[in-house]
Amino acid sequence: MPLSGTIAKVDGSMVRPLDPNLLLVIQASLANVRGSVGSTTATNAFTIAADPQPVKPSWISIMDPGAVLAQAIAIDFTSITNVKIFNAPGGATDPAQLAFYDNLIATQIEQHFIQSAGLKYYLTCISNTFVQDEAHSDVLKPTAFCFSIVPGDTDKKIPGTMCMWIAVKGGAGNYTVATQNTAVTFHPDSGDNISPIPTGSTANVIFRYTIWPINSGYHSNAR
Repeated sequence: MPLSGTIAKVDGSMVRPLDPNLLLVIQASLANVRGSVGSTTATNAFTIAADPQPVKPSWISIMDPGAVLAQAIAIDFTSITNVKIFNAPGGATDPAQLAFYDNLIATQIEQHFIQSAGLKYYLTCISNTFVQDEAHSDVLKPTAFCFSIVPGDTDKKIPGTMCMWIAVKGGAGNYTVATQNTAVTFHPDSGDNISPIPTGSTANVIFRYTIWPINSGYHSNAR
């Protein structure tokens, strides 16, 4: 993100702007956290729980039957791994000055994000609270959730992928899980993990669920 502002001595005797064209890079992990989502369109934002029970990628969170729950993939600013200041395109700050900025303000920026951001910001979430507003519709009810990261391949220009697995009531395996901490991956029969996103697309949804068409005498499996 672009970085701008001023630096000042504690006694106020010196105030000067930061060099132009600086870039702040923050590295943080993702976490699966618990919370809730409002039941109406106006209140459907995710609210983190008092005890969010954060778990790392690949760990499965069970959405207890009968409980009103949501799970979100949050940016875990409580576990920042690196804060670094660089020159943005067009920047001309020399390495010694960049190191000075790192020593002077990077630690303070890290503490700011830990205290003010925490687990507040999330990429996406799912909820077992829903409004079925169509008489002939059927809603898939989440019962378990996890996500994992599939690393990209720089040489082959394949970006990394975030995979999300959502078990639903009545789904394959009776929505039970045998183990935790097993990465969610996509692979053909060869067994090689590959990106599930087709070339030229930015996302992909894979269904494994029995669909019963209305007013028909047959059913099909969508995968």
